[in-house]
Amino acid sequence: MTKAESYPSPEAYYQAKLDKNEPLKPKNHRCSDRFEDMSEVLFGEDGSIVDDLGLVYRNWRECMNSPEGQEPAMPYVVLPSDNRAYIDPKTRATYKGPR
Repeated sequence: MTKAESYPSPEAYYQAKLDKNEPLKPKNHRCSDRFEDMSEVLFGEDGSIVDDLGLVYRNWRECMNSPEGQEPAMPYVVLPSDNRAYIDPKTRATYKGPR
């Protein structure tokens, strides 16, 4: 479990990060790849909303409800492997961040 910290202002947050020498890069959410797969079904040309939306929504919901580090390794429906959000389902358990 992570420890929650609060800061009085954004400047105090950035100063605390600088004091700890932590990078200020944004981190992808652990289920962003599942959300991207759902977006591809909704807005892309490859997915069928009628056939695929229920499956991708279930995959995304199960990922959101799972504990961190135990995300389900179900295959993507339409997300291509060249998409930056793609995570190989076989190596999901050892995934450490965006490429």
